[in-house]
Amino acid sequence: MIRVADVLKRPLFQGARVAAGHQGLDRTVRWVHIGEIPHLAQFLRGGELILATGVGLSTPDARSTFIQGLIACKAAGLVVELGEYLPEIPHDMAQMADQHHFPIIALDHAVRFLDLSHDINADIISAHHQVLEELESLSLAIRQALLNTRGPDSLVDALYRVARQPVWYRSRRGDHEDVVYGDWEEPPPRPSAVRLSPALERHHSVAWARQTVMVFDAPVGDLYVLVSGSELDERLYLAMDRVSAALAQEVIRVDTLDRTRHREVEVLLDALLFQDPTPPGAVTRFNTRYGLPGSKRLRTAVFDVEAEAWLVRQAARLGADQHLLYLNTSDRLVSVLIAPPSQHPALLNTLAGSLLPGLPGHAGWSRPREDGSGIKDALSEAHDAWVVAHLPNQPTWRDYQEIGLYRWILSTPKEDLQRLVIEPELGPLLRLPEPQRRPLLDTLDAITGRPESKSLAALALGIHRQTLYARIKRLDDLLGPDWRSANRHSAIQAALLARHFVASRWDH
Repeated sequence: MIRVADVLKRPLFQGARVAAGHQGLDRTVRWVHIGEIPHLAQFLRGGELILATGVGLSTPDARSTFIQGLIACKAAGLVVELGEYLPEIPHDMAQMADQHHFPIIALDHAVRFLDLSHDINADIISAHHQVLEELESLSLAIRQALLNTRGPDSLVDALYRVARQPVWYRSRRGDHEDVVYGDWEEPPPRPSAVRLSPALERHHSVAWARQTVMVFDAPVGDLYVLVSGSELDERLYLAMDRVSAALAQEVIRVDTLDRTRHREVEVLLDALLFQDPTPPGAVTRFNTRYGLPGSKRLRTAVFDVEAEAWLVRQAARLGADQHLLYLNTSDRLVSVLIAPPSQHPALLNTLAGSLLPGLPGHAGWSRPREDGSGIKDALSEAHDAWVVAHLPNQPTWRDYQEIGLYRWILSTPKEDLQRLVIEPELGPLLRLPEPQRRPLLDTLDAITGRPESKSLAALALGIHRQTLYARIKRLDDLLGPDWRSANRHSAIQAALLARHFVASRWDH
């Protein structure tokens, strides 16, 4: 890229001075053209450095038409040979040029315009050939990166080598870390608008070119390159456009591979989890693919089906020896976590912590298993824990190892729970009218949950201790004075859990 400031450094411009438009010296010169007529702009394409002697520019109207046209068509600047027609740059021309940062260069001595145009145009052609060579090298680097499946990092590196300016690539999907080359004082802000082609943007005192990477009319990322001037040169424009297209191809390739791999995983998980009997070959393939049994263990999980997009992102972020597989069964998501057992607690905490407010958060996890032969039993455990997670006043993530009495309650038919557990322990209380039953049930819940302290129970209920004692007396009358003994206490606690479960699962 040749700028007006570069032209001023050439030998033929020794002695030239900038008469106006000093702030426009970074304009790009794409060609040199000789012209004097007021309506010269209609023959220009932009970026031309105009050489003139001033003939035909003797009146203010002619000069205004001439300069306004050059500014409107984005010419690079004007070189005027002072002399017979214009002994000095007129004030009206200089004022208009200063207003629009349009450089006017004055030559105080006669120079052959043919020599000027030949000198600059030859340099422009040489620079253009250099751009073509750099773009050809970039295209080769892009092909190698795509063929060798090196990912976005190598593509951004190739652009950095050509641009020779800091480069930043940010995925809009949230499943990849940013790729950064060069020194950035601060990250560029996340964009909302789409840039289908490279365009200049400015944030405070920093300027960059940005282009959005598009895949099937959907934005998947944004490519940034820091720039120092006020214009985007052709070399950078073409380089960014090629790398953006290559990044789109890389996204399509990865998505296609991911879909193929996920389909294979779905078929394998379906055989392991839902075919009866489980095909031995499926267990062998699963164990071989994921290095089981050995130093890793698996856990099965059940998630709300709405969490699929979140689960896909989490699966992409795991380490090399970790896997998070999933299968959508229309009413729930079945997932399998495979990792060294020492990493399981941290992974579960990380997964739980990555859920944003508003995302479906219910999950149930099984106990660890050594290999795929236990995955079906693990699914049953995960499903039970998932059911408990949906109950009122329960954590939204439950581990089968921590659900206690619910393991027994879940395996017992509703009728047996009602006949053998709930009715024998709570029958007299449940037959009371609702206005009497509700406060007594709440009191029973509070006391069995805090047997060591009546004060804490009263505080949890929001009542005075005397009211609590009155309710306890009423419970003595209904349940018998031994309801607070160790044996009855455990039985009543189980009955309360069973009743809550039955009410949540069937009565609503």
